[in-house]
Amino acid sequence: MRALPLVLAPVPSRATLPLTSRTSPHTGALLVLASRPELLERCFVRGAHEKRGVLAVRIWRYDRWELVLTDDRVPCVASLPQPTGGRAAAAAPLYGGCTDGAQLAPALLAKAYAKLHSSYAALRAGRITELLVDLTGGVSQKIDLDAAAAGDAAAAAAAVEQLWADLRALVGGGALVGCQQLSATPTSPRGAAGERQGVRAHVTYVVVEATELSAAGGRARLVCVRD
Repeated sequence: MRALPLVLAPVPSRATLPLTSRTSPHTGALLVLASRPELLERCFVRGAHEKRGVLAVRIWRYDRWELVLTDDRVPCVASLPQPTGGRAAAAAPLYGGCTDGAQLAPALLAKAYAKLHSSYAALRAGRITELLVDLTGGVSQKIDLDAAAAGDAAAAAAAVEQLWADLRALVGGGALVGCQQLSATPTSPRGAAGERQGVRAHVTYVVVEATELSAAGGRARLVCVRD
């Protein structure tokens, strides 16, 4: 076996099969992690073992790093239709595949994670916040925007101001920040409104930037996200 090259550019979240679909927690965690290639790179332990087709991956578990050893072979399916601009490939990874066939890091990381948890079925479960802890060794926090902005008008306004300040500080400080619209479905009024603006329910997006711009009558707050 030969060591497969790892392409550690920002990785799109469009997976090849439903198990790692765009609403999968594992796909969402990989998307957020891949927005910082240096953190994705840190999961892989480099060394002479790579030349022999041995893959070494670090995963945080029970308050310590665990080293998972596996091979660099991943289960694949026959070539799938590629969208415009995507690279054609003879086969595509069954788990963690991307539209760009050269992006192998997610599939290899998914294999190591599946081995640690005994099965690829483990990729179906979990929360994005928990998975990000496993992949980074850091801490995570979930903020429910609806709950945070609940209450009387004055309290809600203060909460929104604090959330905006916290968001800008996190994004500006280099934290991994993702977002989802969980309280809506594609057929609900809220979900339909989001779909018209390109925001799909239960799909993970990476928060790239949070900024304010001058606008007529005041300032506009803008959050830039990518999938």
